[in-house]
Amino acid sequence: MLWVLGVWTALGVLWRIAGLVLVAAARRAPKPSATSDDRPLTIFKPLPGPLDDTERQRLQECLESFAADLDGSSQLLIGCHQADHEAFSVFVDGLRERYPAGSVTLVADDAPSRLYANPKVSWCRILAPHAIGDLWFWSDADIVAPSGTVASLRSDLALPDVGLVTSPYVIRDAVEAPELLDQLFVNAEFYPGALLTGRLGLMRFAFGSGMLFEAARFRQLVAWDEVGSRLADDHYLGRTLQPVHLGSMTVTTHPASRGWVGSLSHYFRWHKTIRWVQPAAYAAQLLVLPVLGWFAWLVARPANPWAWVGLLSLLAFEAAAAAVSCRLVGTRIGASRVPLVLGWPLLRALTTVACWLPWPIEWRGEKWWGPRKVAIRSTEA
Repeated sequence: MLWVLGVWTALGVLWRIAGLVLVAAARRAPKPSATSDDRPLTIFKPLPGPLDDTERQRLQECLESFAADLDGSSQLLIGCHQADHEAFSVFVDGLRERYPAGSVTLVADDAPSRLYANPKVSWCRILAPHAIGDLWFWSDADIVAPSGTVASLRSDLALPDVGLVTSPYVIRDAVEAPELLDQLFVNAEFYPGALLTGRLGLMRFAFGSGMLFEAARFRQLVAWDEVGSRLADDHYLGRTLQPVHLGSMTVTTHPASRGWVGSLSHYFRWHKTIRWVQPAAYAAQLLVLPVLGWFAWLVARPANPWAWVGLLSLLAFEAAAAAVSCRLVGTRIGASRVPLVLGWPLLRALTTVACWLPWPIEWRGEKWWGPRKVAIRSTEA
């Protein structure tokens, strides 16, 4: 038994070390190459809502980061609920004054989620007629763009054999303790895996943080009804518009303060969605989750001292690696949150197993029992 756990642990440790090396190497963003796709580009920003004052301010900060990065042939296309129209109109007027290089367009709608099961795709369908770009960049509302993001995306799309560019992302701030779950998932689970997949040229999917592609190719290959029925529209677009290239520029996002119940639900939803859309890859993660083996041995033999030593040592190592990964992307985990970080590797391992059980996830008030729902109402011409 010990030798099996030893080999399993070695695989897990090697992956953690490789992940840290990848994250460390990605800290210095490369400069955009001289080759660039300079066709007009539209950035789609569908907003949830109605929003309270705190949510509105946070999303406006995210939108401003994109407005500041616009060039002369780019458009920021914002969709807001009718209830938020007045506040965003004033905000957009300010953006136009501060950043005159690009174009900023605001579209308001009283029921933007009425078209498809996926509310983000419903919004993008509403925004599409207002897009002036030959290139479309779909991006979640809570994404912050570092300076140079648009230029980097253009350079990436100009590379040979690229059908879609997708943006990796990290979380650099977690104010409330429950937000630590989002931070650990993104910085210690998602980001190293995304970097490895991109480096190996194995991207067959995309991320909602950002997807750049040709509008004409989207119209040719993608049916609105089909992408609108998907929980993971980013995964579907990546499979449909490949070859996919991992973007050179890493963007950032913010965790939403939901309390422990909401944060745990969000964490489970992330895992369950990946399990649904990439079952083989998700199952392969078990090879680098030796915490499961040590925990199972401890449950079976609670009096065995080696089981305790092995599990506790591995939890400490995983927690330390997660803290280092967060530090490498630009955030520090305070000493008061160390107990939470120590418990995270076990939560991750048990969640990975639990995701194979038939339970639903909830998103924007809707329950999903699988990765696809039939569209609510077709808008195909």
